[in-house]
Amino acid sequence: KAPRFWSIGAPSYVAQQFLGQSRVRYLMRTLKNQTTERMVSDEWAEEKKINREEEVYGLGTERSLEAYHKYAGIDPVNWTITSDRNCQDDMMLDGKYHKYEDQQKI
Repeated sequence: KAPRFWSIGAPSYVAQQFLGQSRVRYLMRTLKNQTTERMVSDEWAEEKKINREEEVYGLGTERSLEAYHKYAGIDPVNWTITSDRNCQDDMMLDGKYHKYEDQQKI
């Protein structure tokens, strides 16, 4: 019978959670607040093996992370949102803008 997460014990769960969060921070190239230093270095990621299969499970190749930050209005150095792009009342569906009220009908 396979062990359940609640029977494994808290230290193991907490350690796995920390590694999972670190992997996301590594893939997203998260910076320490107000710096250009990454939260998770390449060396640490290599040591903990959290960068394995990055080319398979990474962020893709369609656009760079920097291009996404610019598009979304994210300032990764100061941890701020520089745009209200996600707070608009309009939404684009099928190449056309729809008001919020109209989206409920779609």
